[in-house]
Amino acid sequence: MSNSKEEVTKSGDTAVASEGGYLPSCGDGLSRNVWTLWCHDQPTKFVKNWLEGMKRLEIVESHSDFLKVMVNITASLEKSTTPLQYFFFKNPVMPMWEDYENIGGCRCTVRMSKKNVERAQTLFINLCNMAISSQKSPEMENVNGIVLGYCLKSFKVVVWVNKRMSLGGLHVLKDKLMQMTDGSCRFCCKMNSSCWKKTETPEEVSESEENIPTEADVASNVLEKMEDLSIHF
Repeated sequence: MSNSKEEVTKSGDTAVASEGGYLPSCGDGLSRNVWTLWCHDQPTKFVKNWLEGMKRLEIVESHSDFLKVMVNITASLEKSTTPLQYFFFKNPVMPMWEDYENIGGCRCTVRMSKKNVERAQTLFINLCNMAISSQKSPEMENVNGIVLGYCLKSFKVVVWVNKRMSLGGLHVLKDKLMQMTDGSCRFCCKMNSSCWKKTETPEEVSESEENIPTEADVASNVLEKMEDLSIHF
């Protein structure tokens, strides 16, 4: 574990650079959007109010704010012994399916084994960088939030996109995620359940460990579902 916040920040900078990422520069390095980092302890039983377990950790409006985010993520994962999730969401979108901006969108999930803690952490930080940086990242324009989840068996990094994401954009995002992980992950994509009508019972793309689709089939499967349900972008 790092001995100080300064060391954690430096290690975070190094991780981003080593994975081909980029850090937002001071001054005009961030977009006009404000982002919020949330933390949610994974409940051991079903809870009706998802937001009750949600804690707001940081508001990201500047480069220094973003460094605090990296410190929180790095330090917490090094000492965590219980499942938890971090949500980095664009204001005013809430990290829940029922939020208007999330309805009709989908989630692209990358799963990694527990031993790949640094790789999962770095992927999360790089995606957050891409989302908030002023550098052009067309595939991130319709991203509402990014999630880093930790459980006893694995890590997952999830990108939540809104319904304005084009079909081509989803393909680009999927390819980008596979490139950033060198293919050393399991990938799946499924639509937010809040977009289904009550009379519909479509087959979802499974995220279970036993039935995660191959990367070659992922995009075509979920995009066909979108077209069948007449969801327009």
